[in-house]
Amino acid sequence: MKRLVRSGLAAALCLAASTTAFPLNEWCLAGVCLGRSEQDLVGRYGAGRLFPGSNPRGHCYQARGKSVYVTALLDDEDPARPITAVLLSGETVCADSGTARVGPDRAGCRGIRLFDPVEKLGTVGAEKRQPRDKGYPWDGSPSEVSQFDYRCEPEKTCSVMASAFTRGGTIIAVSIWEPDC
Repeated sequence: MKRLVRSGLAAALCLAASTTAFPLNEWCLAGVCLGRSEQDLVGRYGAGRLFPGSNPRGHCYQARGKSVYVTALLDDEDPARPITAVLLSGETVCADSGTARVGPDRAGCRGIRLFDPVEKLGTVGAEKRQPRDKGYPWDGSPSEVSQFDYRCEPEKTCSVMASAFTRGGTIIAVSIWEPDC
């Protein structure tokens, strides 16, 4: 009986340790989750920096004490302004980003991480966009940066998408975003 109780307790502790602060069906990057409201974002991380100035549709943050930047883009047509894309970059995306203590998760979907070698994108079937087609979710990325896209759940015809931005053989930014489908 003691063995059964210990086994059950160990299983419960393992399950508790393996769960995160976010439900398993949520897609998150650096603790910022798709579909959550702007109000939730600001409540967790502060206002950051709104951009663009005339019609703000996103918040920019710099991870406290790090050269890592998080950008959350919002659906400006929905009154709740849910998060539709998250970009994690090793380069400044917005000037004067607000500092925040962002989550430790630095991998996009399917294990692609900031600063991985570009060859890792072949393992997820990422497709390179033509330079004229690159942009969302990092509009205005430098011309020497390439963008690769892939599905987070490749078995689904419409699922959360991911992009990796590369320069010189290294992934310098990763993102997750909701497609229009």
